Amino acid sequence: MPKLDGGWRYDKAAGQIVIDLAQVQTDGARYRLPIEVAVASDGAPAARVERVEVTGLQNRFTLAVDREPASVTLDPRFVVLMDATFAKR
Repeated sequence: MPKLDGGWRYDKAAGQIVIDLAQVQTDGARYRLPIEVAVASDGAPAARVERVEVTGLQNRFTLAVDREPASVTLDPRFVVLMDATFAKR
């Protein structure tokens, strides 16, 4: 089973969030995982959902945003069978 450790940070100067995800399973497997990321902003009617694809052991993604998100959620619909730790950094 995939095991991910990661987080996100807001880069105000670039107008984006930076997401880092590492595959940390200890069985030597490497997975290719399409994963949704929900970006919620205060005052927005619904979270914006983007899709990223984890392909390596270390992965970095950037998503453009207008302002700092209230929250960023990995796999908001619980579609991917995985063990994941994900938080704001």
